[in-house]
Amino acid sequence: TPRGSVENNDTPNLISDIEKLRAHLNVSKWDILLGGSWGSTLALAYAQEHPERVGAMVLRGVCLMRAKEICWLFGPEGGCRALLPRAYKQFVSDLLECETVSCKSVLEAYSRRLFSSNSTIQEAAARSWLSWEYSVSSLHQAPARSTSGTN
Repeated sequence: TPRGSVENNDTPNLISDIEKLRAHLNVSKWDILLGGSWGSTLALAYAQEHPERVGAMVLRGVCLMRAKEICWLFGPEGGCRALLPRAYKQFVSDLLECETVSCKSVLEAYSRRLFSSNSTIQEAAARSWLSWEYSVSSLHQAPARSTSGTN
């Protein structure tokens, strides 16, 4: 699969990939599935599809991809924005003002950029998205950097 491709990148195909990997490795049953955020959703979906192949699960940052959770993570009215205001400001800094008015507008703006035919736009959006994801995962913001060159 080409780097960054989302073709055939859906839950059923990912479950199938995990199952192929398990068989390739000659693992009769996973001792533990570990998942965080989207990975917790994928681990749960795999366990539902193949309960006999899962011994235990460790899930962190569980996000079941419900609209309420998505808007809490990515929307201007969401809880993460309130917890991490500097990181959120950076996350939406390349978006137009009209693209930051709602959860839907933020996600649509990122979708346009991530699926743009311009690789520079794609990469910038991917880096910004990843930076936001890291901020949310750690719930720790780095100290503000001085722009004046003095401490």
